[in-house]
Amino acid sequence: MTRGFSDDPTLPAVRIAEVVARPGLALVFACGEPRFELCPLPASGTLAIGRSTTVDLQLDDSTLSRSHAEVSLRDGHWTVRDTSRHGSFVDGQHVAGEVSVGDPRTLRLGDCLLAFVSDTTPYRGRSVACDGDLVLGHATATALAQVERARNAGEDLLLVGEPGTGKETLLRRALHGGPSIVADCARGALATDHGRRGLLAAARNDTLFLDELGAAGRDAQEALVAMLQAAGPTAPRLVATSTQPVEHTLAGVGPPSWLAPSLHERFARGVVRVAPLRERWEELSFLVTGEVRRAGRIATASLVERCLLRPWRDNVRGLLAGVQEAVVAAGADARRSSTGGVDRIEGRYLQGPVPVTAPLDSALEITDAHALRLDRESTERALAEAGGDVERAAAQLRVHKNTLQRHLRKLGL
Repeated sequence: MTRGFSDDPTLPAVRIAEVVARPGLALVFACGEPRFELCPLPASGTLAIGRSTTVDLQLDDSTLSRSHAEVSLRDGHWTVRDTSRHGSFVDGQHVAGEVSVGDPRTLRLGDCLLAFVSDTTPYRGRSVACDGDLVLGHATATALAQVERARNAGEDLLLVGEPGTGKETLLRRALHGGPSIVADCARGALATDHGRRGLLAAARNDTLFLDELGAAGRDAQEALVAMLQAAGPTAPRLVATSTQPVEHTLAGVGPPSWLAPSLHERFARGVVRVAPLRERWEELSFLVTGEVRRAGRIATASLVERCLLRPWRDNVRGLLAGVQEAVVAAGADARRSSTGGVDRIEGRYLQGPVPVTAPLDSALEITDAHALRLDRESTERALAEAGGDVERAAAQLRVHKNTLQRHLRKLGL
């Protein structure tokens, strides 16, 4: 299936190959363990789930019925039919017979949890691994590899991302414990010549970590670079973090307003974006389970479900704090009821706002948001050079193909 994209006579006539989406589910928790396994809908359009060997998705979990539920997608709406004796839950709500929902996020069956995915294709071949204190989904593993490449090349490094995404955790891993000299820019560490000279002297022939660089101001940043240049070969290598946006830097079209041009040049090859948790949702069950186990307790599907339904403005930091509060609440509940310890941490112990309703994988469509700022000419040129291949054009523009397709629709191409 193809469609044309441009009526501009100055551009070559090309066709865009449509990428066919493969909707389905992702298994994120089963048998007491975090998982990430894709389950695309079969050709029949209906996915049967249960313990029986005759269903499409067999889960060896005693909390499931042999034939527990059937899931299908029709005209943009997911339909879940409960065929069990134990109950099915969509976004935490009990399914009475059958329910049709436009943009659901989670499906809980017994103590198993699945996530609805509008297109499983972008996740094909991806996995999630635990490495010490790091949970490495695709986005985090990519960021870690970029950090390690910059470290091995001896390049200055700038990690950017929202608060709580784990920037410092990545730095500690990549730098084998982290830099010894830390400058807290938010507290004025670079505000004076005296402060800057002291930091450079302490970090001589070492690494200087500039925490929250965007708070320093461009004048202080320019002064720091001048001192680095004067220090010559003994100048420290720079490693920095910032919660300020850097879409322009990532797109290669100049520094953002908060970053001095001279520092922008130093970080040109070493800018690493640490994705927010909403773009790394496949890591969430591993993060939750790990934190519960550190407290000596057992995670449940209902806890992971509630965590997936709740927005986490402080990302991983906020998620782990919420899980810790749930463990404490479970302990307090046990003391009040005089039933002894509570080993299993259920979702009801997690406090928080009303669950959100946006589909889990919607974050993929806005990843690399600078793509949405690309003008028509740049987008059409990339498509022309790629011969109309959306995937190749997306790689050239450094965005996900789903992002480019969404951008094309907005441009009416």
